[in-house]
Amino acid sequence: MLERLFVIAVAVSALSFGSCRFALSKPLTAGASGPAKFSPLLGKRFIAKCRMGQCQWLKLESARFLGRSSKGELYEVSQKWWTSCRGPPQNDGRGPLKFERNQSSYVFCSKTMPAIMGIYDGKKEGYFLYPGTDSVAGYSEAAYVLYWAACHRTATSEASRDSELSTRFAYRVSNPEGTSLKDFTFDEADDVLEW
Repeated sequence: MLERLFVIAVAVSALSFGSCRFALSKPLTAGASGPAKFSPLLGKRFIAKCRMGQCQWLKLESARFLGRSSKGELYEVSQKWWTSCRGPPQNDGRGPLKFERNQSSYVFCSKTMPAIMGIYDGKKEGYFLYPGTDSVAGYSEAAYVLYWAACHRTATSEASRDSELSTRFAYRVSNPEGTSLKDFTFDEADDVLEW
């Protein structure tokens, strides 16, 4: 299981490290979402994570609304990821960007059962998130940053703000196991609409 969690962490975020200040690029044209209670942050590149001299950048290209249930809304989210190195003369993470990858994930925006799903190494895997339970840790940080951007138009480079964000958006999630992610498998992404 630990290996799969590492795979999702790498798939959602090629872990980068350093200490950077937050910055946004100019808005770009992006796709549209459906008639939703949740709202994705589209077309803005922002710093997702900085650790040990490197920053990782994220931009949501599009979010396609797939459906709604009593527990939440499901989106297919297309993303682009970059990295940059901190260093003179700009000590703010905005050095030259290196494109890393395009990626597509499914995000279930739910205030009681939030989840991220995708196909990783040919396997359909999903991960429950636990906003507001003080469980965000290293390998899961990028998953939380992606979730907040996809569901609440929030660009945060500090997953440690998770408790603040979950309070602001009225999340009601319990985490009896105390983990930052819990894995599950699925047949079709829209299976989550039956929960």
